[in-house]
Amino acid sequence: MQIFSMQKTFQNQLAFSLKNAINFTACLSLSDKPIQSHYSVKYP
Repeated sequence: MQIFSMQKTFQNQLAFSLKNAINFTACLSLSDKPIQSHYSVKYP
């Protein structure tokens, strides 16, 4: 039973870190576009 709960905790941590990575990538791609447009306006 303890092994099962440890496995469940590991799966939860894995899913949590995966969700964080997806959110982080989404934030990066979102913050990337304004920076690119900002520079393209500054340096045409």
